[in-house]
Order: sequence, then C-alpha cells, then structure tokens
Amino acid sequence: MDQLYADGLFSDEVVLITGGGTGIGLVAATEMGLLGAKVAICGRRPDPLKSAVAELASKGIEAFGAPCDIREPDAIAAYVDSILERFGRIDVLINNAGGQFPTTAEALSPKGFAAVIRNNLIGTWSITHAVATKAMIPQKRGRIVSVIAQINRGFPGMVHTGAARAGVDNMTKTLAVEWATHGIRVNAVAPGVIVTSGTKQYPPELLDNAEKAN
Repeated sequence: MDQLYADGLFSDEVVLITGGGTGIGLVAATEMGLLGAKVAICGRRPDPLKSAVAELASKGIEAFGAPCDIREPDAIAAYVDSILERFGRIDVLINNAGGQFPTTAEALSPKGFAAVIRNNLIGTWSITHAVATKAMIPQKRGRIVSVIAQINRGFPGMVHTGAARAGVDNMTKTLAVEWATHGIRVNAVAPGVIVTSGTKQYPPELLDNAEKAN
C-alpha cells in the first residue's frame, strides 16, 4: 500500500494537541510525530499524559506533555508559555479536547449545560486565542484545526455539546477570515461516530442514533 503522506511532512514543526493523552488526540500526536513534528500534548489528568509521552518517545517522537485545564485561562497562558520556552514556536494547534455526557434535553440542568459550554466552546476559544496571540500572530504563520461534530441536523441526546460545537463552527469561519491576514489558516473537522475510550460512557442506542443523524 502506498504511503499517504510524504516522509518528514511536519519536520521541525511544533504541534500542540489538546486532549492529547488518549483517544483521537494521542493518535493524531503519534501520526504527526512520525511525520517529523515535535509534539506538545495536554489534558487534565497527569497519568495519561505521562504514559502518552513515554509511548511517543518510544517511537522516536520528541514530545512534551503537561496538565492544562482549558477551562482556566491562567493555566492556558502558563502552558502555552512553557511550550514556547521549550520549542520556541507553535506551528499547529489541534483543538481536540472536549467533554460531554448523554442526556435528554428536558433532564439537562443549567449547571450541566453551562459546564459543557465552558469546556467545549469557551475552552476551545481560550486556548485558540492564547496560541494565536502568543505564537502564531507574532510569527505570521500557523494552522488551527478544531475537532467538532456533525451539527447540521442537530444533536439529539447531547443538546449541550451540539450547541457548543456549533459555536466553534461559527468561530472557525470567523477566524479564518480575520486571521488570514496573519498567515493563519483555520479549519474544523466534523467526524462521525468514532469509537474510542471516550465513547464507553455512552449507551449503544445513543451511538446508533448519532450515526443515523450523520
């Protein structure tokens, strides 16, 4: 089978992946690292990050991992600064971190709705803004990719994350125009249902419904 990407495609580039200790984030970190990138990953739990950095290092990938809660602007600022101190630049940001839980709309509390909005929308904005202003705008180059969801037909069973991801979708389109003058390309990807460690909490019928909606 022919190789999909050229060797060294991301040579000497620094890639930051939120939620990079497990699941899709770790797979992305591995693939980009094998293509030559220096990888920075973050998440809320130290243990998965430690294991992920060791796994990446075992494959010859230069990796840096540290806990960072994207809901906390001060934590984001410190984390981004630590990457710049370590690598000197950030070329790619992959907004992969997120969290939600299955619920019917009528059973969703105001606190539960706000918690998912804070994480999936406001958190994504906060780290995107920090990376852009601290690294990409000064260096006049960067690429930002946000992992969202298929939201065009709604998100039954997860109204909170559907609303948050729709906000990120609109934010992506806005920033793609505003930050083009800084040499920054901004995109979002909306995969369908992908079974990872994160989907273990969801009942099978919810995943079936999501696949049908997509």
